[in-house]
Amino acid sequence: GQRPCYAAPVEPQLLPPVSPAPRDSGQGRPATLGMEAPKKVRSVAVAERQDMVWVADSTPGGCLWQLRRAPTGWLAERYEQLSQVSTVVCSGEHQSAMVTYTRPFDAAVAAEAPLLREGSDDDESDQNSEAGNAVEPSLVEPQRPRTLQQICEDKLCQKMSPKTFGVVCEVGWELKLPELLDRALAFLRANAALMFSRQYLPTLAQLPFEVLAAFELAAGGQLEKPSDAIEAFFTGRFPPEEWL
Repeated sequence: GQRPCYAAPVEPQLLPPVSPAPRDSGQGRPATLGMEAPKKVRSVAVAERQDMVWVADSTPGGCLWQLRRAPTGWLAERYEQLSQVSTVVCSGEHQSAMVTYTRPFDAAVAAEAPLLREGSDDDESDQNSEAGNAVEPSLVEPQRPRTLQQICEDKLCQKMSPKTFGVVCEVGWELKLPELLDRALAFLRANAALMFSRQYLPTLAQLPFEVLAAFELAAGGQLEKPSDAIEAFFTGRFPPEEWL
């Protein structure tokens, strides 16, 4: 018959970092450098059939670790496919990890969105005149409707994720939309741990050369922002001649 199942909380304690060894140990094998072990974990899951424990640490990068049982104890190995992991869950057959990312420009997009007000302009002007707060028409700036380009840019940015990052960059450069390039770099910086993990490195590698060059020059301080590369492109100053 079925055996009863007993569970207890798991608190893995990783070994302290190993002191760096020489570059060559004398046996033709490269040295293994120590890695700082996380002091706290935010999520633990046990894969019973694989005899493995998954741990998501509490570092800003949200690293994921595999703990495998060995004859001498548990071996901890960092899982480099994902980062910024907040929760990891295991079932009998599968494992799933919840990844979090941020869009630092969400607040700016929401502030630029037009506010929907009830009532017409005539009703508002009548109410202002009755309250004695009438404003001369010459001092009021008319609210211009947002262009279709601005609406499309905001929608792309509201849906930006690691999977759509490449599309946003390609559209921003091909259509020469400076706002998209600036927001794409802000997204890349805010989620660097996730975007530079192995799962999304192919996405970055497939970006257009001009986009990568604009990001690198902006990160190095040669450009104030990536969108400056668009103007420099039309004047023949981008990309640099030594990069061609």
